[in-house]
Amino acid sequence: TYGFRKCLEYKIMKYQIALTMKEIMLKNGRNTVWYGDLELIEECAELSGVKIQHPQKTIKYILDNLDRSPCFTKGYIIADIDGSKRRYRCFKLK
Repeated sequence: TYGFRKCLEYKIMKYQIALTMKEIMLKNGRNTVWYGDLELIEECAELSGVKIQHPQKTIKYILDNLDRSPCFTKGYIIADIDGSKRRYRCFKLK
């Protein structure tokens, strides 16, 4: 039963991340979030109990959870952050 409980807790945490991000976005009057929204992503990680790691790992972890959530639609934006144009994942509330 311990393995089942840990698996269930893991799934609940992943679902909670998407719900937390949704609440943060609504509170801030936002309907999209992307890689460059570090403030929103870090707030979501903190409120969801995600251990903050290197910012890139935290961003990837949060966005990967949004990617699997029924609350969000995935798209892409093109941005020039480091001198080159790249595609970044962008998520819009459904």
